[in-house]
Amino acid sequence: YLLSKEFLDENVGVFVPIDMEGYVIKKAIGAVARNNIHGVDYSPIAIAHLIREEATQMITGIFADSYRYPGSIFYVGGCPPGETCQTDVSRDMPLKFLPIDEQVIKLMASPAIQPGMTMEQVRIVIRVTPAY
Repeated sequence: YLLSKEFLDENVGVFVPIDMEGYVIKKAIGAVARNNIHGVDYSPIAIAHLIREEATQMITGIFADSYRYPGSIFYVGGCPPGETCQTDVSRDMPLKFLPIDEQVIKLMASPAIQPGMTMEQVRIVIRVTPAY
């Protein structure tokens, strides 16, 4: 499975579904960089975080990172597309899940959440289920 050099240069961790059945990921591959495009090695903490992040995204089926919750396993760091700012992979890299991460993982594992649901359907589940 080949990924373009440009894609890999911009992503220090990635997972790619290679077998899907509808909205269900049956098989995926993940990759984490050991160093940046300038040849500078990432710290063991950074690598551990990236492995945990990509594994969590594969298991939950969450493809995208978030710009909303610094410290979250899903936090991409840097700045949203179209904005100019410094991006640093050595951002706060938690080695444990934040409460928001635990809630998202629990929600994605809930039988009430089904592959292919719309955002509105998920919002309804969240509103009517006290655990979330």
